[in-house]
Amino acid sequence: MGRSRLRNNLRSRAEIDSPEKKEGAKILPFRRGININIGLVIFLFIFLYLLYSLVHFMTKGSYTTFQVGMPGSLSEDLTYQAVLLREETVVNSEYSGYVDLYIQEGGRASAGVDIASVDEVGSYSEQIREAMAERKLSTEDLLRMKTSLKELSQAYSGMNFSSVYERKSMLRSAVLDSIVSELYGEVLSSASAAEFFHVSECGESGLTAYYHDGFEGKAVTDLTAADFDMEKYKRERTQDLVAQGDFLYKLVTSENWTLAVPISAEEAARYGQSAALGITFLKNGLKTTAASSVVTGADGSYFLKLDLSRYLIQFISDRFARIRISMAEESGYKLPVTSLTKENFYMIPLAYKTDAGFIKVTYENAAEKVEVLDPLIAYEDEEYCYIALNAIESGTILAKTDSDERYTVRLTAELEGVYKISKGFTEFCPVVVLDRTDDYILAAKNTRGGVSAYDAILLNAKGYTSGQILQ
Repeated sequence: MGRSRLRNNLRSRAEIDSPEKKEGAKILPFRRGININIGLVIFLFIFLYLLYSLVHFMTKGSYTTFQVGMPGSLSEDLTYQAVLLREETVVNSEYSGYVDLYIQEGGRASAGVDIASVDEVGSYSEQIREAMAERKLSTEDLLRMKTSLKELSQAYSGMNFSSVYERKSMLRSAVLDSIVSELYGEVLSSASAAEFFHVSECGESGLTAYYHDGFEGKAVTDLTAADFDMEKYKRERTQDLVAQGDFLYKLVTSENWTLAVPISAEEAARYGQSAALGITFLKNGLKTTAASSVVTGADGSYFLKLDLSRYLIQFISDRFARIRISMAEESGYKLPVTSLTKENFYMIPLAYKTDAGFIKVTYENAAEKVEVLDPLIAYEDEEYCYIALNAIESGTILAKTDSDERYTVRLTAELEGVYKISKGFTEFCPVVVLDRTDDYILAAKNTRGGVSAYDAILLNAKGYTSGQILQ
């Protein structure tokens, strides 16, 4: 039995291994295990993240903020070039010869006082100069000259070298002014007897000035825009040697004087509403108030006329002055025009407002049901309070306290305001516009729900809404 079983097993194995049997055998494929490439996965993740970041950056809305400053006014930084007009009497020389001046520029001369002399020969004029050279100046005189030279150094311009000669003439007259009393006793007493030596006496009292520029006798109505072209402006000082008919000196005979400022039509409308304006002279920081009016010049240009009756002596040598003008107006927050936007609000009469809010009335089966609503009030004026459209439903019926009167919420109004940035959201803040220019508005202070100093608002409100998330 055992041998026959072994023989059968061998036969069966031989049949299986035979070529005929192998040809009909079923072949099963070899299944490999899943091989994950970690580097490729990380690369794809980084690529997708960068692609998302790029798309998000390209599609997100960008915004710029503006920080609200401290309260001020729109006109606080307006500076102008003003021309100074005075009552000036020009005196020309009746003789030809050498000139000496006896009163320093800006000094007050009384009627009958000697102001200048003209020496046709020059001998007495030379003695005067010698006396001036020998005279020792006082500490006060030296200090005054030092101040004058310091002012010249600070204001010197290579485009206007003539100012050096003007200051030289002023210093010379200052020295003569300090020694004139001695000269009367020594030189002038003998010179006055000479036929060729001529002394010019002051015909009326006034302040002395030793330059002329063609503005003498002009009124604001005589001015044109061309008068403010500084490249064409020329002035001449009293010369050491003059011919008959040449300029000698002039007297400012009144303490009243005027500043004239060229302005635009818009500024004319603005300043025309004020009877007085505050001005600051940039030359020395002097602040004062001047009576103001708007005048039309000879060429149709607008000029702001500022009338003063003090401080003339400080500007006797100036024809032009830089000034800053400030208007007596309310101060507020200076905001860019681009930050303004408008939103609609429900209008509810103030009479329906209570300490707790508003009384809402509903009717069920002819029975009246009452509840209290306390929506956020965006703004109030003398008649209404303004509620956001999403804070109360249209058609809501409100009751007046201790009254049978009812009000149905439907009426809306458009308020002007800006978007304040609050915790990443836009928040509408109403503004009351006090004044505006092309670029800025002046928003009233202490507006309910309005802006405050140092708030951050959207510089450009176009395209935004209240409550929008800023990314």
